[in-house]
Amino acid sequence: MPVKKVKIEYYKIVARENNDLPNSPDREFDFCYWIKHINDNYTTQKSRVVPYYGEKAVLEKLQYCSESKYWVFKFARLREDNIPKKAWEDKEAEDIELEDGEYIGEEVLAIYDEGIHILAIQRNFHSLGISGIEQYINTLWHNKNQTNIYLRPINPGNNITDSLLKKGIVRKLRVKFADVQNSNIDDFESSAIKDIVNGAKKYNSIGMDIMLTVGRSKDKNLNNEEAGQTIQDIYNNQEYISKAEVGIKERDDEPMEYMDLLADKLTDIILIDVKKRQSIASEYLQNLMWGQYQKSKGKILNLIGIWNE
Repeated sequence: MPVKKVKIEYYKIVARENNDLPNSPDREFDFCYWIKHINDNYTTQKSRVVPYYGEKAVLEKLQYCSESKYWVFKFARLREDNIPKKAWEDKEAEDIELEDGEYIGEEVLAIYDEGIHILAIQRNFHSLGISGIEQYINTLWHNKNQTNIYLRPINPGNNITDSLLKKGIVRKLRVKFADVQNSNIDDFESSAIKDIVNGAKKYNSIGMDIMLTVGRSKDKNLNNEEAGQTIQDIYNNQEYISKAEVGIKERDDEPMEYMDLLADKLTDIILIDVKKRQSIASEYLQNLMWGQYQKSKGKILNLIGIWNE
């Protein structure tokens, strides 16, 4: 069964008044005020449709999960250009005809933790970007208010792997060099990476993609010392590296979690088995997102300066 990587990004919801000075700090914002504004003033889905760069965007779903105490949002970009075709094995592809009021929907799924004002977002390639989500939120909010709402990415910092390395749970490490020949590796701490890069240079290679893994073994991890040195090398030499990812596993009975080491925002990656000819149900993805968020919440609290008591 095909496996799909789903990336979750984490944002702090803040606000700024129109008269705030440019260097003044952001104001913490309780997104429940926006939710109440929507529930009071935009009671139908059609009333929540707004223009978006010649297209349209809409909030399709706004629901509270009382058991876990979080909100779910499903935004959609309503697209009516660059429509895909329907194809067959034995005849020519045909256009998909959209009727009046029909669109290609590109979804964004988000969950909001009202306790610490964090929004976890999963979006697709053609869906609304973060600036588009901000624009949508403020379009409906500005009808009544003079406050601008922003989604600030949570910066993971360079110490996010410290606790992981101490536990010795690094199972997979990927490092992709954009230009091997011009990579200065003299300052690299990892002798193993130095040897690999020097070997690639002998082949006159330009790019190089290193994948280190313990395979399906359940009781092995990558060498802790070398993995730690390599991760530190990645942080200190980002100009030479185009992609860096680490796979971690805290317990044998848990799935692998992936972390983008070069991300300027805190992200998680979850793997989902997807059947052919089927899309991922939003309710199923919502539950997976909440479960992953619960695993990452302690790390998020530390990064935003709130201690998990």
